[in-house]
Amino acid sequence: MFPYRPSASIRHAARLGAGLTLAAALAACGSQGAPKSAAAEPSGHGSAGPAACASGSLHVALDAGAAGVAAGSSFVPLDFTNAARASCTLSGYPAVGFASSLAGPLIGTEGSAAKGVQSASLVLAPGEVAHAWLQILNVANYPADECKLAQASGLRVGFGSTQAATFLAHPFQACSSGTRGSDVLAVYPVQAGPAKRGTAP
Repeated sequence: MFPYRPSASIRHAARLGAGLTLAAALAACGSQGAPKSAAAEPSGHGSAGPAACASGSLHVALDAGAAGVAAGSSFVPLDFTNAARASCTLSGYPAVGFASSLAGPLIGTEGSAAKGVQSASLVLAPGEVAHAWLQILNVANYPADECKLAQASGLRVGFGSTQAATFLAHPFQACSSGTRGSDVLAVYPVQAGPAKRGTAP
C-alpha cells in the first residue's frame, strides 16, 4: 500500500484529441456486468458500525463503459464492490498511480486529491458498489522535456490502511517526471452507487 499525498490543483489542458482516443480505447474494452444499483448509505452516528472494507472483501474495477472526455481530459471511474458477506465502510479518496505492475515503482507522481470536493463515509452492504472518478489529462499537451512521456501498463489502486494495493491492467500514457502547475492524474472521493456515463465531475 502506498501512502496518499494530495498535491497541486488541476489545470485543464487545451486539446481534446488524445482524451477522445483514451475514451475510445476504454470503451473498446467493454464494461463489466451491471452491479447492484442499491446505493451505499452515509455512516450513522452512535454505535461503532461496520468495519472498514478490507482488501480481501473489496473488488476494484475500472468502469470503461462510463468513461468520458472533456476539454483535454479523460474521466474514468473506478468501481468498488463489497464482495464480503457483511457490510463495510468506505470513505475518502483512493490512492491511485500509474505503474507497470503491482510490485513495480509508480510512473511519475501519485494522483492528487481533487480540490473543493466534499468526501463522505459510505456503508456498503454485501454486493453494493461505490465509485470514484479519475481525471487524466492529455500528456501530449506538455513539453516533452518536462513530461518525459512514458507508457504505463495500468493503475495501482489502494484504499486506506486496510486495503492492499490492486493493479488494474490498462495502457495509459503518463509523465515519468512531475509537471509544473498541474497534475496529470486527479482523484475524486468515493460516491455511492456505480458510476454512470455523463455524471463525471
